[in-house]
Amino acid sequence: MLKCNNLSKSFSGNKVISNLSIEVQQNEKIIISGENGCGKSTFAKLILGVLSPDSGSILCQGDFGWMPAQSESFFPELTGQENLYAFGSFNLMSKADIDLCIEDFSELLSKEILEGRFKTFSSGMQQKLNLVRALLHKPRVLILDEPLAHMDQVSCQFVVDKLSSYDGVVIVMSHLKDLWDQNIFKHLKFESINAQ
Repeated sequence: MLKCNNLSKSFSGNKVISNLSIEVQQNEKIIISGENGCGKSTFAKLILGVLSPDSGSILCQGDFGWMPAQSESFFPELTGQENLYAFGSFNLMSKADIDLCIEDFSELLSKEILEGRFKTFSSGMQQKLNLVRALLHKPRVLILDEPLAHMDQVSCQFVVDKLSSYDGVVIVMSHLKDLWDQNIFKHLKFESINAQ
C-alpha cells in the first residue's frame, strides 16, 4: 500500500529526514512518535506530496485521508454538519452517505458541533470535526497528525478503538504512545533524524 525508500529532506541546510525507508502493508496500523521537530509532520507531508523529498522515492496505492495537526480550511460561518456536507460533496459523496458517517461518529459529534457555527468551536470541538472530515470518504490510507490533541479521555479511547478496526492503512503521528500501544498499532519512534 505504501513504500518509502531512502527518503531525505532538509530545510535551509538542516536535515530533518535522513535516508528513511518504510513499507506499510494493507490495513496495517502504525504510530510514529517522537519529540517536536523530529520530522513526524514533515514525513506526513512528504507522503501526501505537499513537500517533495530531496532524494528517495514514495509509492502509494489508494486515496488519502489527511488530518493536519491544526483544524485548517473549514468554513467558519457554516455549522459542523454543513461543513461535512461541503467536504463530502468535494469527494462526490451523497448526503445519505455523509449522514451515515455522521451517525457512525455520533459519540464524537455532539448536537453542539453539528448545529453550531465552526467559528464558535473550542479546540476540542474543532479537532473532532477535523478527524471526521478526514474519514468521511473512507480513504484507503489515513494519515493523522496528533488526532487526539484537545480531546477528553473518553473521546480519545473512542478514536483509538475506531482507528484500530479501520479498513485501511492508518499512520498516526502522536506523542501519546501508551494509549496507542494498547491496541494493534506498530510503533516507529523518530529520534532526531533517525527512525528507531
